[in-house]
Amino acid sequence: MVQLGFDQIANPIIRNTAGRAMTIPKGAKCKGISIGIIIEAFEQAGYTVIGKELYTYE
Repeated sequence: MVQLGFDQIANPIIRNTAGRAMTIPKGAKCKGISIGIIIEAFEQAGYTVIGKELYTYE
């Protein structure tokens, strides 16, 4: 996630506070990162992304 631009996620204080209310789609929108890039990164890392058809790829 840090490599995608979510640099503040490495800070444990921010992760434990803002992380409670922040979702990946919300964070992507705030950072201006395409959700498609994030989904692709998760899949390349071996994860199965459930519900990806709900998002439009920009």
